[in-house]
Amino acid sequence: MNSETTQIMAMTDQPDPKTLFDRGNGFIRQNRPLDAVQCYRQMLQLEPDNAVVYCNLGIALDAMNRPEDALACCLSALQLNPTHLESQLLSVILFRKTGRLAESVASAQAALQLRPDSVPLHYSLGITLRQQKKLDEALASFRHALRIDPDYADALSHEASVFCVLGKLDEAEARYRRVLQLKPDSDITQVSLAMVLLERGKFTEGWERFEHRWFGSHIKYRRPETALRAWRGELPGPKDGILIFEEQGAGDRIQFSRYLTLLKARFAGKISMIVHRDLRTLLQRSFPFCEFLDTVPSDQSAWQWHSPLLSLPLAFNTVPETVPAAVPYLTPDPERVRRYRRKISALSIPLSAKKIGVVWKSTSRMPNTAERSIRFEQIAPLFQLPGTVWFSLQKEALQDEPAIAQTGTLTDWTKDFLDFDDTAALIMNLDLIISVDTSVAHLAGATGKPVWLLNQHISEWRWMRGREDSLWYPTMRILTQRNDGDWAEVIDRVGTLLCGPDCRVTRPATSALDADPDRTGA
Repeated sequence: MNSETTQIMAMTDQPDPKTLFDRGNGFIRQNRPLDAVQCYRQMLQLEPDNAVVYCNLGIALDAMNRPEDALACCLSALQLNPTHLESQLLSVILFRKTGRLAESVASAQAALQLRPDSVPLHYSLGITLRQQKKLDEALASFRHALRIDPDYADALSHEASVFCVLGKLDEAEARYRRVLQLKPDSDITQVSLAMVLLERGKFTEGWERFEHRWFGSHIKYRRPETALRAWRGELPGPKDGILIFEEQGAGDRIQFSRYLTLLKARFAGKISMIVHRDLRTLLQRSFPFCEFLDTVPSDQSAWQWHSPLLSLPLAFNTVPETVPAAVPYLTPDPERVRRYRRKISALSIPLSAKKIGVVWKSTSRMPNTAERSIRFEQIAPLFQLPGTVWFSLQKEALQDEPAIAQTGTLTDWTKDFLDFDDTAALIMNLDLIISVDTSVAHLAGATGKPVWLLNQHISEWRWMRGREDSLWYPTMRILTQRNDGDWAEVIDRVGTLLCGPDCRVTRPATSALDADPDRTGA
């Protein structure tokens, strides 16, 4: 075949615009966005003024986690056809994804002028307003969507989430139950309802619904790899053993390791737990009857049952009145405790001074780190209070090291910490721990030390709502934000508790970051 014939064949094989469009849409449905992008780009070479193709190209690029490029395509579509509904809606979403919340709101409001009865536009506007913390306006948007379509499950779910922030748990529970009537297979709604029920102290139903977490959580949890029977409180055989699978974060592992003692009373056979190395020595000393493993064993014939760690409250039918709250249940290494006692003695601290350990931010691995954390400059004024001496228990403090050094009043030995045994050993030499919601707060509570939890306004279920004490840790005091995001008032309360009503905490001036209404968090 000569070159001229080849060129004719190539021209003959050129897909027409409709074929390219259909192929691209098919690739989107098959979750093949790269192939879809190629089809849409080819089509735009043939029809450069096609707004619908620009919109679909934006959808494909967004699926490839390229929101900026997707937004550019979406805006091109709107230039070609300002009334194209899908492009209007996509612009609201992409402005939000790229952190341009004010433009997201403006885009939604402009589109609603043309399409006031668009349920997706009202819903998407509500999500953006929720991110801006404009909760009443967000509720109004969700309610507008629901007046048009009372069975719009996504709007009901987001309305429920706003009610959770506002502390209206009755309303939140009712909305989640309504969603489950509409979408009974929604695992994520099951988990959301479980959180509300647990926060309200309705443990029996809450633990049951929490079992949907393997499928219904924003965090992807890995189910245990085992053929062993799942233990749900049945009477085990006289020689039966159980294998416990760790899950979630270090704080959860510390909180629920208390159930190992209850297992000892139920199982005469082998009790083992798979756990991360940073907790292994501490747990092995604290629960000597239990075997702690690095990895999931391929041969599991030594056990007859298994349980994920956070399924144990369900198995033991834990209700608020039966929470196993005896502390301490963790025992730090005595030698390490003595070592830190010697280090503290070398500092020549006055006997009357209160030795306080502090944690001001959550681990960067948590999805809501920004909301749970306090900036160092916000909490640093506490370190100047009279009669106090402060010790850092903060890991991942690299970016704060210059400020720590500048204060000159915060002792930081965290670089010497090998695992949680070191953290616990230092805690045992202190009078008080003050921490945001992190594993260190759990560690202090589990070792029986006084701990003040600096809690975000949207409290986690385990701390419940409106409580200053904890069902799980008798030595804990909970100081919750009275207004969402307001750590300054919490810091003032801490200062008053430490030094009396006349105490004044000198705070830094409000930064531009605080003043930015579009800040979406780190």
